[in-house]
Amino acid sequence: MTRADAVVDSVAAAVYTVPTDAVEADGTFAWDATTLVLVRLRAGDTVGMGWTYGAAACAAVV
Repeated sequence: MTRADAVVDSVAAAVYTVPTDAVEADGTFAWDATTLVLVRLRAGDTVGMGWTYGAAACAAVV
């Protein structure tokens, strides 16, 4: 299958919030958890997976 022939069969997105060991800060903001958005796509027998740090709302964009 070439990229041009690939048809996306399924898309799945999941959001995970992981607490940090201690409060973290960058000088402008402090947080006690990190949110990870994980996406999995399937096209035929090929599966791709990607992730980013971001708000849970990112999953709705996928």
